Amino acid sequence: MMGVPVMNEGLYEAYALKYGSTTTTKASKYYRYEAYADPDVTVQLDFYFWLVRNSTRTVLIDCGFDAERASLRGYRQETHPLELLARRGVDASQVDHVVMSHMHFDHIGNLCLFPNATFSVGRSEFDFWTGAFADRDFLGHSGEREETKTVVELAKDGRVRLVDDTAELFPGISVTPVRGHTPGLLITEVATASGDLVFASDAIHFYEEMTLDRPYWVFHDLEGMYQGFQLLRDKQARPRTQIVAGHDPAVMAMFRTVDESCVDLTAARSMEVALRSPSTSCQPVKKPAQPGEKPLRRDISYAVNLRCAAAVFHISTRGKARFMRISCAVPLRRDSGIFLP
Repeated sequence: MMGVPVMNEGLYEAYALKYGSTTTTKASKYYRYEAYADPDVTVQLDFYFWLVRNSTRTVLIDCGFDAERASLRGYRQETHPLELLARRGVDASQVDHVVMSHMHFDHIGNLCLFPNATFSVGRSEFDFWTGAFADRDFLGHSGEREETKTVVELAKDGRVRLVDDTAELFPGISVTPVRGHTPGLLITEVATASGDLVFASDAIHFYEEMTLDRPYWVFHDLEGMYQGFQLLRDKQARPRTQIVAGHDPAVMAMFRTVDESCVDLTAARSMEVALRSPSTSCQPVKKPAQPGEKPLRRDISYAVNLRCAAAVFHISTRGKARFMRISCAVPLRRDSGIFLP
């Protein structure tokens, strides 16, 4: 089902397009995870880009990683981005604009596929990746030189808009630079007939970064990352506003399924369905028992807080209760009619 583009110039359809996934652990993805005294668990990390369109324009937020370059990092592209767009009736030549949320490899790997598009990126983001320190191991490991060169060439051709502050790109689409994960990541706000969507991209990879105030392990500015969390919480508090996280598999469970790689972000699913989704489940990481250590009892029950839509594991060990929060979705409110079933 391709859908009929919205006719109102300032309102849009919006889709999350999943082109890959990987399995990882929380301890490897959260900064100083050991400080939380939570058991480590395996989690799924999904790779998305986002399609926003109406009858006037077609806009992408990011465009995914290049299959060949990402394979050298151990990641596999499950579906080519152009195939995902074709399923929605979009040809690469029809894409009018691409928002580069930030210049990491998994977000700007396919810019050259869109011959008629213009682009936007945060000025501070562009300045860093074209500056003297982008090749430092602990700063530039998530970037690709060839992709940075592509952005520079597009800028020379006059096709890149550098964003300094909150700016309206088109009616109903605005961007705001935030510090934290990178020097100038853009969050994108989009108006739809069902409410406002805030595409966080990697300002939060997983929803619990925002709900539990837990930084991701890759950051340029730790204070800026916390400020980004607060900014997103403030936006989430607005009526009829929904945050879309950058890599959380919960996104595929929270919204109406279009196909196995696409969800309609303007149509929420029931929370019961979202919590039953296998993609949002987590498994304890098995570690060898230390000498004299008693094995962890696998006495697990679930509680669900529908206000924050977070599954909570209750784990009993040595007669003491411990809790481990597993983010399944984002804070929901009863005044947010399209997002709370």
